[in-house]
Amino acid sequence: MLGIIAASNMLLAPPRAAHAQTITGTVVVRVTADSIPISGATIAAGTANGATDRSGLATFTLPGGRRTLRVTSAGFLPESVAVNVGSGMNRVAIALHHQVALPNGLVATRRDVRRGTDEPTQIDVADRGALDEQIDQSPGSMSRVFTHIDGVRVQPFSAGSAGEGIRIRGMPGRYTKILMDGLPLFGATPEGAEPLQTPALGMERVEVIKGVTSALYGTTALSGVVNMVSAPPTSPSEVIVNGSTQEASDVAIWQTYTFNPSWSGSLLAGRHYANPGDPDGDGWAEVAGYKRIVVRPRVYWARSDRSAWFMTGGWTSENRRSGTFGDARLPDFRMFSDDADTRRADAGTVGRILLDTNMFLTVRASMTREWRARWYGENRERDRRNAIFGDVAVTKTVGANVLVGGVSLERDQYAALDTRDETYRTTTPALFAEHTWTPERWFGVTSGARLDLQSQFGDFLNPRVSVVVRPSDTWTARLSAATGVYAPTPLTDETEAFGLSHLRPTAREAEHATGWSLDLDRVEGSIELRGAAYRTVVNHPLVLRTAPGSTEEVELVNAEEPTRTQGIDLSARYRMQPLRLTASYSYIDAMRPMIAELFGDGFSFDTTMRRAVPLNPRHAVSVEAANERENDRVMALALHLVGRQTLSDTLSTTTQPYVTLDARFEKHLGRGVLFVTGTNLTGVHQTQFLPVLLRASGPAGQWTGDVWTPLGGRAMNAGMRLKY
Repeated sequence: MLGIIAASNMLLAPPRAAHAQTITGTVVVRVTADSIPISGATIAAGTANGATDRSGLATFTLPGGRRTLRVTSAGFLPESVAVNVGSGMNRVAIALHHQVALPNGLVATRRDVRRGTDEPTQIDVADRGALDEQIDQSPGSMSRVFTHIDGVRVQPFSAGSAGEGIRIRGMPGRYTKILMDGLPLFGATPEGAEPLQTPALGMERVEVIKGVTSALYGTTALSGVVNMVSAPPTSPSEVIVNGSTQEASDVAIWQTYTFNPSWSGSLLAGRHYANPGDPDGDGWAEVAGYKRIVVRPRVYWARSDRSAWFMTGGWTSENRRSGTFGDARLPDFRMFSDDADTRRADAGTVGRILLDTNMFLTVRASMTREWRARWYGENRERDRRNAIFGDVAVTKTVGANVLVGGVSLERDQYAALDTRDETYRTTTPALFAEHTWTPERWFGVTSGARLDLQSQFGDFLNPRVSVVVRPSDTWTARLSAATGVYAPTPLTDETEAFGLSHLRPTAREAEHATGWSLDLDRVEGSIELRGAAYRTVVNHPLVLRTAPGSTEEVELVNAEEPTRTQGIDLSARYRMQPLRLTASYSYIDAMRPMIAELFGDGFSFDTTMRRAVPLNPRHAVSVEAANERENDRVMALALHLVGRQTLSDTLSTTTQPYVTLDARFEKHLGRGVLFVTGTNLTGVHQTQFLPVLLRASGPAGQWTGDVWTPLGGRAMNAGMRLKY
């Protein structure tokens, strides 16, 4: 990642605003690359500008308080760093990286080389601290990382083996594009297993772009993009052993190695295991058991000073078990299996070639093959899925302008071996272009468009515009607006829960969306305030309905009425070593059409009604407090309040609010880390409000209702990490 070495004499907190106007400080900036001083680098500090001398040094006299330094130099990635200027001498060291390098930063999600502080497009990040918390709680998964990103939550598809969806701002999980290191290694569209099958070990952070992003990533990114960024090969190697009171255990290793200045690599390998559980004793294993093996090597090759390549491959093998527990039987006196076996292999590469000092070529390519077998009672559904992806882009910097243009190709082939009516194959070539204009350090605009030539649903042109304004060093405002399209498949959040056997084939059309988002950030010393407002309208949304004239089949059809989602996200963060406090609030108002059949003696017709989108808490609050001493200990408590939700079940239309409490303790002993975590210490379980198991099967043969609270009850987790 772009390196920033913290200033040795910086203050831990800024002085009070009243004094910040009268205090001035001397800031000495040293700019290097590969430990060599860089002369002639341009540094902007508010209205002050300067350049480094032969020793790579530049000196400024600045008012006290938080100030932003922006460094640019030909052939290097731009760098921005915020410093707290105090009286006296303040020293700042900034390390630049060559443009040809493959930074483990926002470049993985965006095609240009701009940093998050300069980028007009809002990019939210869950950093290493959030990943460490995930490792302490469940190292074989990424599900809880997303609780650290405003407006993002993970929603289980069912009380069984169906998996989970990543919902961005209340929209269904199928609208979310999931990447790893900038590549679609999980396939063209998510199928619910990605958050469960991706280990947190070996990850550096998670990046999220919220809102309609078809202009960036095509016809499978209607609600946003999630990019999981791996740790660089220079990070420490690590081994973890972990056990849980829910009869789960993990053993994993993250090994890094530098072979020579040109070659380096890493290897992730893990074995993750859990027994199925029935905490409420109703005879159904709502906590699925699993046996999973994950292997992923990564190789980094700096071919020369002008080119660098990243290569990866992966293998995942998992058997997941749920359904009736022990000798229990359903109300129809039968046993029921809700199992899933998955095998996935993938390979990908990212290359960057420097064409001249202001232009470079980026190449990305990947392929994925997946084998799945699902059991729904006596029905077995097998499928095969192949995905191929390629992307070539040229980025050129001309003064205050950054120009990006390129071509892309994505192929998605799905074969339903036991329900062949839902087999499909699509090929989508695309052209895209983007222009970022930054005439002043306080203002920037990114505009772009993408033309997708989708083989099944037609051609689509989608634009996107983002504007960033910084009226001061403490305030940042971003406004984005875009149109988008989603090419539907039979694999939705609902069908992942009950399969395709009961799905009646229908003609479907593409879903179209328009959306906007306004984000405001204020950073003042140790306090960070953030707010966002958004609205997205999806026309002709795909909805599930009971098939006309049937009580055992369902259909996926396009509704004439749109789905409208709007809301706000607010958060506040305070950090003054060793304390860290975080509070967040989310409000979602999402309405969708629902199609039903009205029938009587000699007549029947369809009617469309509007109701709230199921499983979206209208209000949600989280508060977290932590005492963190670096390389010593961590003690943290997190309180989560989840408000009322609408259900798709007919037994009850709304839920009750509930509160969960999590605790975490971590102790560093040399290179080792001992940890103990408690999850859902309030012991909330869905059967306290509504039964998980239905009295009779639904129209698609499902025996469980919506999942809207934790299913596993109270859990304790303990283990050890060894870094070397």
